[in-house]
Amino acid sequence: MARLCDEVDQLTAQLADLVRRGEGNSPQAKAIAQKLNDKLDELKNKIQSALLQRVVEDFVDINTPLKQFTDAVLAPEGQSIFVK
Repeated sequence: MARLCDEVDQLTAQLADLVRRGEGNSPQAKAIAQKLNDKLDELKNKIQSALLQRVVEDFVDINTPLKQFTDAVLAPEGQSIFVK
């Protein structure tokens, strides 16, 4: 993901440089803009995939909430079960 971010930064800088020189509508700028669009799309997909994976991991982990529940039920009344 870091590699993709670096590529997006590089393409953005190249496109900004062409725009600054008045070549924002050139074939080279259009090609860079297309590459940038493709990289952004790829980055979006990677972020969505990572987020989905994290959500799945959180929902698949039934042990932690179950242990917390068990600890809460078995704790003496008035005793905090949360560790700081």
